[in-house]
Amino acid sequence: MISTGRGLPLLMLNGYTFSKNSRGHQLYYCSKLIKGCKARVKLDLQGWVERLRGEHNHPPPQYVQTADGLYMKINKTYSFIPTARGKPLLMVAGYTFSFKRETPDHTFYVCSRYKSTSCPCSCKIDAAGNLVQLREHTHYPPKYVATQYGSYKQIA
Repeated sequence: MISTGRGLPLLMLNGYTFSKNSRGHQLYYCSKLIKGCKARVKLDLQGWVERLRGEHNHPPPQYVQTADGLYMKINKTYSFIPTARGKPLLMVAGYTFSFKRETPDHTFYVCSRYKSTSCPCSCKIDAAGNLVQLREHTHYPPKYVATQYGSYKQIA
């Protein structure tokens, strides 16, 4: 079992996540059930896999484990969003980061709310473009809306 940043318990098996059946049984459905995935897992009373049915029709989701042991899902690994000031922000799982520094091996970013909230979260991207480190935020993600000109404006 894993705990997500949203407080939801999920079963993780072979990199795939499963949600518990609402009927209270030890039956878990793939977290992508709503998108047509029919994979499911049944656990015995001791929590061991009793039966695995169906094939996944998608790749496994990507999670980053935070310093306190929670798992944060990375839907789209990351993207850069343009801002009205012209400096792009790194966006990871709804949170935004500002550029801090660059070395030959990594580019470092800090939470865009670092100064206003003292949020210790930071991340780094390796030279190949992989997100290799992500730390825990101390606040909810900011909300942005896209403007008609293609930039983003923070609304909360």
